[in-house]
Amino acid sequence: MLAAMTTRRQIIGVVFLVLIGLGFIGGGVYQIWQQRTGTEAQATVRSCQQARRSFVCRGSWTTGSLLEGGRVVLGIIEGATRDDIDKTIAVRLHGERAYVPSLRVPIIFFVLGAAFLVGGVVSLRQRPRRNA
Repeated sequence: MLAAMTTRRQIIGVVFLVLIGLGFIGGGVYQIWQQRTGTEAQATVRSCQQARRSFVCRGSWTTGSLLEGGRVVLGIIEGATRDDIDKTIAVRLHGERAYVPSLRVPIIFFVLGAAFLVGGVVSLRQRPRRNA
């Protein structure tokens, strides 16, 4: 009975690790999608503020031609840095946010996801086998 509970807990732990790993990989895929799709635009970074360990940068960009009903949008520019302040940079637009194309964050997500998946596989291989 105790062996069955231990095995059940181990399997639940492995499933948990695998799901976390898949979540990180899904986050990486989502980041790439955000940065590679959407409307191309030019955004001007106006300010960046420290937010925990990273920076939140805000700026402005236009959607469509101002002569044809476009508008100026003020919002967050994901992936911009303090070095970009007062510069105009290429972005992709999704709703009220702009995204700077960069593989830095997706790579971090993929590495973390792979680590959790490997941890799950290693845990599965190390669990005690039941004798027939």
